[in-house]
Amino acid sequence: MKKEMFDAIRAKTAAMFAITKENLGTKSIEIVNSFPRYYDVYISEYEIYSNLITEREKLYGELFNKYRYDNQRDARTKTEIEPFIHSSETYYQMCLAINEQEKVVKYMEGICEAIKRISYSIKNIIDLKNLGMQI
Repeated sequence: MKKEMFDAIRAKTAAMFAITKENLGTKSIEIVNSFPRYYDVYISEYEIYSNLITEREKLYGELFNKYRYDNQRDARTKTEIEPFIHSSETYYQMCLAINEQEKVVKYMEGICEAIKRISYSIKNIIDLKNLGMQI
């Protein structure tokens, strides 16, 4: 996800969760109805994150084999080879991309959890009002 799009989602969710006494009814409906949209975004971003992790593991394997069988280096064990792998610019850029994507995934997961909590709270309030009317 592009940074601009992520910032737009953050601004939109901040506005969505700005609940006051006056807008409680409309905001609660808006929040509950927005769950599928944000959940879809979460799923797609999580797939991107998983693919990046897989690509990083493939890159790690390729670099490991490259440095292990490189005759110019004296590295043969994993602990001797890892500094060469971690100093690779490609591997470093891949790790940065994964960290950025992880932020997006965790944020979207938090939004989905918040929407679920608010939905359950609304359901509980409705149940309590219905119970109060029956007594």
